[in-house]
Amino acid sequence: MAVIDPRVGNPFLPVPLTAPLGGSSRRTLVVGKRVRLMGLIMALPFIYLWAAYGKMEFRAPAPSRPAATLSVRGRILAGDGTVLASSVNRPDATIWDTARRTYPQGALAAQLVGFTNTDGGLEGIEHFQDAKLAAGKDVVLTIDPAFQASAEAGLAEIIKSEQADAGSVVAIEAGTGRVLAVANYPTFSPGHFQDGTPEAYGNRAFMFQYEPGSTVKALVAAALVNDGDATPTTTLNAPMWRSVGGWRINDSVAHPSTLDLTHVLRYSSNVGISTLAERLGQAKLHAYYQAFGFGQPSPISGMASAPGLLHPWQDWSEVGFANASFGQGFSVTTLQLATAFSILTNNGLYIPPRLVEGAPVETPHRVIQAASAATTRAMLKTVIEEALPTAAGIPGYCLGGKTGTAQVAVNGGYSDTIYSALFAGFFPCDHPRVTMVVEVFNGRKSHHGSQVAAPAFRNIAEEVLAHWAVPPQPIAAEVR
Repeated sequence: MAVIDPRVGNPFLPVPLTAPLGGSSRRTLVVGKRVRLMGLIMALPFIYLWAAYGKMEFRAPAPSRPAATLSVRGRILAGDGTVLASSVNRPDATIWDTARRTYPQGALAAQLVGFTNTDGGLEGIEHFQDAKLAAGKDVVLTIDPAFQASAEAGLAEIIKSEQADAGSVVAIEAGTGRVLAVANYPTFSPGHFQDGTPEAYGNRAFMFQYEPGSTVKALVAAALVNDGDATPTTTLNAPMWRSVGGWRINDSVAHPSTLDLTHVLRYSSNVGISTLAERLGQAKLHAYYQAFGFGQPSPISGMASAPGLLHPWQDWSEVGFANASFGQGFSVTTLQLATAFSILTNNGLYIPPRLVEGAPVETPHRVIQAASAATTRAMLKTVIEEALPTAAGIPGYCLGGKTGTAQVAVNGGYSDTIYSALFAGFFPCDHPRVTMVVEVFNGRKSHHGSQVAAPAFRNIAEEVLAHWAVPPQPIAAEVR
């Protein structure tokens, strides 16, 4: 039996009834207390481990924590609201994490959209609109996803079939300047950009500069008509070659020795257009080229674009002037060429191209009269109907356009094996809705614009017209 000794400080330590209560007993009690305390301290790690094991074994719920608040990057959208890029948080994200960037449409419009890393945008809109996107604001592009998909598919198909190196397509809506499609090849997937190449990352359609070749004959014709220097039926002597400044200018397509302006375009006669351009003179042709946008910084907002190269007219020699009339000696981009041809579908107005909705745009200005634009469109309709009915035409639909086959300058001279195949046109030509340019570089099986770029133009236009549900017009029965 034990009793409580009031002389001991701790009332919970029992002592034997017969035990002496001297100093040694007190020291024994204190030591005992310390031993028990040390034992408890040493047992704490084992108790913690036991509790953790029990939590894991019996799946005790984790204590709740506030959700992480991340700075989410703004989205990139197409004109119809299709999401091209967005940011997604992981369920276990913390405040130190970065939201994952996703590209729901895969490679669609890859060079326009671009890509990011943890520091921000690296290419495309992701780069050029980085500040706005980083602030969580959306960027809306003017592109039409269906048109974009058709342009990319048509371009890739012709490049692969002709064993070409690269190419681009730009389509611009008539009357608004809204860019509906920008296709580039080669391409890549923004979500896996590490698998791409530097050549694929660049926006070729806006940055690659090349000579426009015979496509500009249509614009020279428009200038001639606008100044009253020629009409579609103006005739001239057009042999297969002529000498200019000691140089020989040749035509490549056999044609009659007398041509009118319409058939100068139909046969793509270098001799004919250079002869007629002399009625304009060097200074005026140069001024028209500048008004068409050649050699000028592109006014497109929200993304970089190259200005092309147009030398002062005072630097043109006699043969240099002749060459300029059929697209040699200066350079353009696909965006510039499409914008220039849009003047024909905008009834003579230069309407600056627009890619980012809400971005500032320059005021349109008149380059040629509406009647001159309509007259030129009619001549380009004849070009397809007579020269390219199967290569560029679609039965039941009215299209207009002009081919170009531009030699590529290599080491100070023109290559005999490397060409840019071009087609610039519009559809439907009776009430144009869109202008489109196709550029294909270094086709190894074929290289002429009529063989390479024109069929791509036709294939893309055919898909777009079907998507728009534009019915074909009845084809008149052949009169026998």
